[in-house]
Formats: sequence, C-alpha cells, structure tokens
Amino acid sequence: MSTPGRPERARFDLRVLAGGRTGSAAPADDERDARIRHVLVVDDDPLSRGLYETVLCRLVGDALQVHAFADPAQALAFARPHRIELAVVDLHLGAGQMTGLALIERLRTESPAGDRLSAILVTADTEPMVIYEATRQGVPLVLEKAVDLHRFMLRCAALLDIDLPA
Repeated sequence: MSTPGRPERARFDLRVLAGGRTGSAAPADDERDARIRHVLVVDDDPLSRGLYETVLCRLVGDALQVHAFADPAQALAFARPHRIELAVVDLHLGAGQMTGLALIERLRTESPAGDRLSAILVTADTEPMVIYEATRQGVPLVLEKAVDLHRFMLRCAALLDIDLPA
C-alpha cells in the first residue's frame, strides 16, 4: 500500500541461500545484481549473529542480502569483492581473532565501497575508552549487549535509508 505523495516500493520474497545468507527471490539479471545491497554481520556468538541476521532480513528494500560470519577473516575475504553498505560487528571476536574495530578499519580500506561503509559496533564492554575509540574511528553507533532489537532495527533502517515494513 502506498502513502499519498510517496511511491510504492517493490517488495521481494525472501529465501535462504547457501551458508545461511538471505537474499531476494526476484529473478537475477545484470541490472538487479548491480543494485544488490550487501550487509555484513560478524559475531562469534551464534545466537547474537542469528538475531541480527533475522532482524536485518526484515528490512528488505529493493534488494538486500545479509551475509553472516563467525570468522572475521572469512568476512573480510567476502567483503573484498563486494560493496558492503553496513557492517554489524562484535567488538570481541574470540581469542586470537582481530577485534571488531580492526575489522571495520580493514573493511573500509579493503572493500570496494569501504569509504561509504556504515558500521555498528556491538559489545558487552561498556568501558568509556571503547566508545571513545569507536567514535574516533568513525563508527556512528555502539550498541551494548543485550541489544534492544527494536532500536537495532530502527538504527539499521536509518543507516541503510530503508523504510520500515508495515
């Protein structure tokens, strides 16, 4: 249903793709592939990762694909050839892994649209220095775990410039 004065947006059905990614069920063609909007979720906790992925999948605009990873190296490898618009990253990604802030920095330098990447840092670490460092690195939003999923959805929609589903 369209609102007077606003054009109606096309809606696509969702289907689960290999590897737990979600994408549009609209037919693939070169023009549509160029408009795919990629969102990255990186969290070593499967429950958190699944929650963020589920919420993001409800924000389907023209074409939005959510790609979730536990391993930051795999996420970075995926991002190198793709134009990532939003990255939702946990600060602490497991022993021996890079931090979420380091991953965001590398995404910004190594992915095709890195200079326009929006990022949300998620953490249970509420030290003021964490928020200071995230702000210093240009991360517009730091959310404390346990994340308020409604607020998370609103902020993601705003960062992606997506109208919320009715």
